[in-house]
Amino acid sequence: MTDFFSALLRKPRMLAATLALMFGALYVSQCWSPSSYGFVLEQFWQSPQTGIVAGKPRPVRSDEWSVVTPLTQATVNNHLERYNKTSLYQEDLRINYGMPIADWGMALKPTMWAYLLTDPAYAYSLHWYLIFVLFIAGYALLFRKAGLSAGLSVIISMNLYLTGFSQFWWNEKGPVFALFPWVLLPWMTSWPLWLRALTGYWLAASWLLTNFYPPVQVSLAFVGIIYMLTVRPDLFRKSTLPAVLMAGAAAAGTTVWYLWDYLSQTATTLYPGGRHVGGGGVSAQVAASWFFPAISFDRLYRPLTDTNISETGAVGMYLFPLLMCFTDLRALRTSMQTTALGRQLRIAGSGLAMMCAWILLPLPAWAGKIFLWDHIPPVRMQFASGVLMTFIAVLILKHAQLRISLARTGIFTALTIGCWLLFKYGAGYIVWEDLIFLGILLICLLLVHKKTDKLKHHLALISCLLAFIVFGRFNPLQSAWPIFHLPQTQVLSSLRQMQNDNQGVLAASGFIGATLNGAGFRSVTHVTPVPHLAYWAAQFPAMQQGQRLQVFNRYSHLQLDDITQPYSPRLDVVVIPLTHFQPGIPHRVSLAVSNTAQLTTGGRFIVTNNEHGLILKGWLPADFLLSNTVFQINGVSADTANAARIYQLSPAESIMDGDDQQTPIPLLNGFSIHLPEQLSLRCLTLTARQNSDGKAILIRNPDSTTACPT
Repeated sequence: MTDFFSALLRKPRMLAATLALMFGALYVSQCWSPSSYGFVLEQFWQSPQTGIVAGKPRPVRSDEWSVVTPLTQATVNNHLERYNKTSLYQEDLRINYGMPIADWGMALKPTMWAYLLTDPAYAYSLHWYLIFVLFIAGYALLFRKAGLSAGLSVIISMNLYLTGFSQFWWNEKGPVFALFPWVLLPWMTSWPLWLRALTGYWLAASWLLTNFYPPVQVSLAFVGIIYMLTVRPDLFRKSTLPAVLMAGAAAAGTTVWYLWDYLSQTATTLYPGGRHVGGGGVSAQVAASWFFPAISFDRLYRPLTDTNISETGAVGMYLFPLLMCFTDLRALRTSMQTTALGRQLRIAGSGLAMMCAWILLPLPAWAGKIFLWDHIPPVRMQFASGVLMTFIAVLILKHAQLRISLARTGIFTALTIGCWLLFKYGAGYIVWEDLIFLGILLICLLLVHKKTDKLKHHLALISCLLAFIVFGRFNPLQSAWPIFHLPQTQVLSSLRQMQNDNQGVLAASGFIGATLNGAGFRSVTHVTPVPHLAYWAAQFPAMQQGQRLQVFNRYSHLQLDDITQPYSPRLDVVVIPLTHFQPGIPHRVSLAVSNTAQLTTGGRFIVTNNEHGLILKGWLPADFLLSNTVFQINGVSADTANAARIYQLSPAESIMDGDDQQTPIPLLNGFSIHLPEQLSLRCLTLTARQNSDGKAILIRNPDSTTACPT
């Protein structure tokens, strides 16, 4: 056994592979994943079994926990079939998000093959572990092919993984990031041309189908061309270029063939098909985070601008300013004259300048058409531009000599403090993280300044250590077992009863994305990547066709609310009338006759007037069941009270409860009472009585509404 471990230590590649296998066995055996679905288990399903092992789920990662993971659940619930039979809309699951569908496309989704063989919780875990390993190994091999040492290549790859864009978008777009280097690697080998072309085709098609997201993939394809022009210009000779182009065209053609129904239906949509953008819009603070990664948020990942944390994500490393300050420029200039470095930096630098222009300058949409950049929001180009910036750093590390001196350290310190003063202190955010990182950096520099033989490794390791401190805790460690084996809770049982009582259709307001369908419900609330125009035409025949297209012709997060007509408040959101799908409970409201002064108080309600009329929305105490409750009202006429209908509200719904505070409705005791006329009230009193035992309560009034005298 001792000889075995000694042999491993002498062979770094074998040691790395052994460690990856050992950690992978642990990771998958525990069903671990980077998912934030624990938020759904905790907040929506009210389950004590959240599966959270470490960290905490991030509500901001709703693209993952409300869309990708629930649609994966739905695919599993449909036995890996193409069409979602559990959905109200019977939608096609061949969409932009790669789903583990058991069809010929599965051959091009190798990280999902385990869904065909084992429990989905293990398959989900293995998929994400493979994505992590492929990321680290892929970029390390790419940097190794560019001439960097093996050890330094791995460290730089870890730096790239531990950046804001990678971590803030990891649990959804991780496959796009991780599989990209593998598209290029076959072309870096000495294999026969036919084998390189065949492998390149398979890997490129897998990259596109495992997660199809053109804004990042188109920009990464541009970076891939720059990389090959820099490292393997021989691929652009007449003898090899046709094979490269044919492999790329075949991969694109296979993707179009597989996703034809999805692509053809989204091409004419208002969103995403109708999206054309110009350049610019990325703030100076986000651009500064390319060099000082924590400059745009605090230690709790609260952004310092009016945006969410994911939109601040950039590929920033402390390694970049370290190289700027500690590289011997004279020696670098000599290397540029005596080696291929000058040509390589000119090519890579020109590509980066073009990308930075699109990211930072207010260019018109037509300026990006030649590269299809008019379909890429500039903020989404930051991962690709960061990869190219990292590649430039790799070229410099390969040839540069580093010098640590008091003057250089002073320049680096001044840059760090200057950015902190400008973007944090000067903007009113007394947040000290960046100065703490500066202190750690200076201590590390003091410790390694004489170790010139390994200075490059030490600076890269320092950057990686700080990146781990900043970003390593963003994504949680979440067991996938409760994701695919949902704990049975009171909320889920009540939702099933609501669905059964509503002729097999669940019309529950307040839920987000595809979470309900992922849990197995035939829910109105859902995510439909392609518009179902014929379905909505049948549901709302009175709508004008133009109006209906304006509302429904888009990728849609379908939501329910107290409205009379569907409308679209944002590019990817469509709001549907709750009353259209939930008929409500009639004859359960009457004019009050009891003395409310004798009742105890409980629950709460608010009052609004909208196009329906008067809406009383609130919740009952935990020991009151809505199905067993009769409401009584003082302050309206008997005819108005008798014409009211009651709608069930979900635990995901919230109301404004005094002082403009959002208060979530507990469990499934929420109600919405619709009185069919707009009223100007002098007073209002709402009581609730249980049919079974006659127990009655006075529901607490909103602060703005006076209770009627008893």
